[in-house]
Amino acid sequence: MSERLLRVPIIRTHYGFTREERVIKEVSMSSLHVRTRLMLLAAALVPAASALAQTVSVSTQGVLVTDVAGLCTSFLGDDGNIYFPSSTGAFTAGDRFHLAGTYNLNQIGTCLDTAGFVLNVTSISNAFAGTGTLTIVNERPRLITDDGRTFLLSGATSERFAPGTRLYVQGTVSVTRVAPTINVSAMGAAFTGFGRIKQAPTGSLQFIAESGETVTLDRPGSIAGSNTNDYFYVEGVRRTARTGTTVTSVTARPAFAAVGKVVAQGTGVGFVPDSLFTFDQSYSVAALADAPIGATVYVRGRRSDDYDFGEAKPQRDIRLSRADFAFSGVGTLDIATKAVSIPATVFAPATVASIQFTGDPQLTPDGSLVYVAGPIASQSPGAVSLYHNEIRVGLDQEGYIRFGFGCTPIIVLNNGGYVFPRTIAGLPLNEHVRVRGGLNPEVPCLDGLGLADNTIEVTPCPDCE
Repeated sequence: MSERLLRVPIIRTHYGFTREERVIKEVSMSSLHVRTRLMLLAAALVPAASALAQTVSVSTQGVLVTDVAGLCTSFLGDDGNIYFPSSTGAFTAGDRFHLAGTYNLNQIGTCLDTAGFVLNVTSISNAFAGTGTLTIVNERPRLITDDGRTFLLSGATSERFAPGTRLYVQGTVSVTRVAPTINVSAMGAAFTGFGRIKQAPTGSLQFIAESGETVTLDRPGSIAGSNTNDYFYVEGVRRTARTGTTVTSVTARPAFAAVGKVVAQGTGVGFVPDSLFTFDQSYSVAALADAPIGATVYVRGRRSDDYDFGEAKPQRDIRLSRADFAFSGVGTLDIATKAVSIPATVFAPATVASIQFTGDPQLTPDGSLVYVAGPIASQSPGAVSLYHNEIRVGLDQEGYIRFGFGCTPIIVLNNGGYVFPRTIAGLPLNEHVRVRGGLNPEVPCLDGLGLADNTIEVTPCPDCE
């Protein structure tokens, strides 16, 4: 079979950026040569002819992020663009703030696999974007957030909302003696939810919430570089009309979703993900307070980023967490029946997994080998039903454990290429093994591709006497 390029659609919506594709993996179906190619296609960075030599003004909130290797810092604007700002003030990775400045459409900055506009910053401000409850104190409107912070609201038309109303508010923040004040740029009935984002045939962005509701988004939020298989958390102002619901002033970020183990952490429990490359660092997950140590669970929630003004910023804390017992495996996808047929291994019997989400057919086409994981809705011998599952390109190959180039150790596959496994289960270098898992490009290796939540077993060496 000929080589197949697997591409992930991404969305660019501002000044010459068009809906392009980012190549994240290239898999030869005959040789299973696997490598990472995370650079944006050059076409995505070519400005429209009418926009050449223009200087563009920007005023947007966003989130400061670093890549998984910790080498590149960029600002993901709520307008859907990636920026390399000339200054970030005292803000650090994970912070939400407001930037204003200008950039030249001909000046594109790059850092490893990240490309974006070089922003000449003219102002930096504290910012807030989130939900809370409206209260009136001394005839002045205040917002009380779910974590107990109190803000005065300036420039808000709050009279049309009754005290006790759940609101979404966005704006810059001024510090006063009475209380921090949000200089409101957007306010209205709150929409919040976890789910997935897709592009509609009309070109608009749609969000399919876990509740089953589908809404239209007025802008991407801070999700630049994400793909259609990702899981997101979205907030904004809900506006309902006969034609449907639109969410405006959107803030959005990729959410946390992973299978892993419950571990002892301090006087309680923590979570170590098997499908992420965190090198066994544990996360705090409130939803696991009563979970047994050693249990395999699936955790969803807000990532440890997008912290606005005054918000506590604990390390590796998953906010709004949900958890349930989990299942994962590698098998063949049947899109029509929404099922993955997982063959028997030395680790588990054959199982048919019924799933909700079959993924982007460009990345996980019908009949392809996939990795699937998610919380268990029901289970019986030989069958399991998952809800809110994730899906990745799967790998089931043999190779040798070798010393790596960036991350180490790696599995050098018999048919060419290599992967960085989540675990080698204590096996020595040069052992011949079979590995199964899901491909994950988010690894701290500049030239590597990760194999998430993998199993590994010793197999006969084809080249040994």
